[in-house]
Amino acid sequence: MSNITELLNYIQSRSDPDTPKGKEQRLTKQKMAQERKRIAKDWLIAGLQGNAKQRSKRALNAVVRKRLKPYSKRPKISRDQRVLLMRGPRSSVILDRLYPERTKPNGWTKLRDRADSSDVTLSLENFSLLDDPERTLANLRLIATEEAKSVGVKINFEDNYCLDVSPFMLLMEFWQHMIPVFEGGKMNKPLQKVLFGLGIPQAMGISVNAVTDLEDVWAFPLCRRRTAGSTVSKASFTDVQRREVANDEFCMSVDEWLHEVGMELSENGTAWIKNILGELLENAERHSDGTRMDGTWSVSGCMVRRKVEATNEWRLQVYIGIVNLGDTFSESLLRATQDTRDLLDRYIARMKKIGAPQSTETLRTLAALQDTITCVASAEKEDRGGYGLQEMIDLVNILGATSDSSRLPRITIVSGKSCIQLRHPYIQGVREGGDDKPRVLWCNESNDNNSAPDTEYVYDLSTDLPGTAISIGFELDDSYYAQVMGGGKNDAND
Repeated sequence: MSNITELLNYIQSRSDPDTPKGKEQRLTKQKMAQERKRIAKDWLIAGLQGNAKQRSKRALNAVVRKRLKPYSKRPKISRDQRVLLMRGPRSSVILDRLYPERTKPNGWTKLRDRADSSDVTLSLENFSLLDDPERTLANLRLIATEEAKSVGVKINFEDNYCLDVSPFMLLMEFWQHMIPVFEGGKMNKPLQKVLFGLGIPQAMGISVNAVTDLEDVWAFPLCRRRTAGSTVSKASFTDVQRREVANDEFCMSVDEWLHEVGMELSENGTAWIKNILGELLENAERHSDGTRMDGTWSVSGCMVRRKVEATNEWRLQVYIGIVNLGDTFSESLLRATQDTRDLLDRYIARMKKIGAPQSTETLRTLAALQDTITCVASAEKEDRGGYGLQEMIDLVNILGATSDSSRLPRITIVSGKSCIQLRHPYIQGVREGGDDKPRVLWCNESNDNNSAPDTEYVYDLSTDLPGTAISIGFELDDSYYAQVMGGGKNDAND
């Protein structure tokens, strides 16, 4: 059988007498019974005995089958198809959190029991955590919901361009755990080019036939760590780590991007970026899997050249995504030292007292952005932990520096049901009291931890993500670089 819909239509027609196929089968049965009765009378079979009677009946049935043909032939169903029909839901950290009902009774239906074989079409628009995290997570939940109950589903990605790489990274993370009910859909060529460059369709087993070149796309292909908890090496912390490979490849990509604006990374700049990404990925391994400190992560990004219709000018736009599944920021901070937990509890209590509407988890997530806040006791004791997020924010502000208000950098952090959208005027941490002081970014006008965060930038989501997704977007403003550096080729260091 060619596809799931055909297979299920067959099963439905055999079990449902009211379908057109079922009615046809019933009528054919009646005709065959009448023909057998007529031929048996002509052949005087009733007067025969023993083997002669049995031979005549077999011959009679052969004649009837040849004249009327069987009403239904049992199709050849492969072993894989039989397994697919009987398969239950696969356990998935992300699917089970996006759509918790799939783990409950009747929340996920076996394929052979899905009566409605009509196609479903999902139209996803503004698929971006940077721009619309609420709707984007709702659409990911919708995909998980349809996987639990539908037969044939098409997904149309309506955006002409890639607006953010993180949602596609999340989709890829649970694609392999879903039953294959998704058949085709729409994706525009510019979006296909970006995703192909990242290697996401290849990882999902999806063809993107419109891609003939990667012109105007500079990709940092998807780099992933193995599944959480799967480390087998006895020297896992001294082995060459996958994150070190990711660091090298990311720095090469950034250097390639900078060449397009006449810049390049210096040795100091390369070392700084490697340190930032290395700490973020190491934290993802240790913090998102608190028991084993063996979590998973994926990182990817690209630069694209696009024409902005409003101004008719070409721009270099950069999108970076970092995803790790497991514990959220808030959950990992529950394992911090007692002093840190007390500090966070006092902050949350102050916010609740002044009527801040954000949840405890979201307030704790905002606190995680501040320098020195870490869940690793040894790092806190040695004052070497809790700086990675602010370093990342500094890097984005440096690479995305511009004097054009329409090109300012943006960062969205989604962790569990918490969302923090960093953009002007809350996009830069401030060292209050001197250059040696920790950076703080409390997302309010006074930038202090005694005032409630701005609800436009710090808020709770309806959909729960297991872990954290960081979406980064900025532009390389060649005119700004030329103005600041005096033109020509320069080093981008610190």
